Amino acid sequence: MNLYVMDDPRATDRQNGNGVGLASQRIRGTGEMADRIRHHAWDQTPFGPIVGWPSELVVAVNLMLSSKLITCLIWGPERILLYNDLYRPLLGTKPASLGEPFLEVWREIRDQASAIISEPMKTGEANLFERVEFRIVLDGQLVERICTLSNNPIWVETTDGPKILGLFSRFSISPKRNGRNGSCEKVKRSSPLSTTAAPSPQP
Repeated sequence: MNLYVMDDPRATDRQNGNGVGLASQRIRGTGEMADRIRHHAWDQTPFGPIVGWPSELVVAVNLMLSSKLITCLIWGPERILLYNDLYRPLLGTKPASLGEPFLEVWREIRDQASAIISEPMKTGEANLFERVEFRIVLDGQLVERICTLSNNPIWVETTDGPKILGLFSRFSISPKRNGRNGSCEKVKRSSPLSTTAAPSPQP
């Protein structure tokens, strides 16, 4: 099964009676990221045009855009990143983040990020971490963010059985605890996060 587009030769960017493209009708919302997703050049990516996206991806994107928490999707074999308005400030001046591989966008914390998403992508079990410390590059500066986050697998039924399409990820940013120097507590203490140090930012 193609995780990006429907196997439907009839899927074209046809116009409805009001002259509004079907692709624009599939993605709901009025925020900046809703507009950016609707107008992104998806035809130049493995996703293809929005009109051909599987219904599972469309539903997940609309849930993400309407979320009142910081939310992103990590989709497909290439782990492509999509995100909502609340997520965008974390990216600062990072270039070309929408539609790019998640681990490339977050290359300064690649090991941590990979440890967080790999298990639910393989096992199908959601995970939860509390007060995880990340050292990310924001507008050219190395800054610390302490987050509580969860990753939920997105499944689809296929003729070959259930398959994981991607992850629905939500999180919040927490303040440092006084006297703890920003140390973190993890729900899963045996996770690779407990021993993975954030690498230095890329030049």
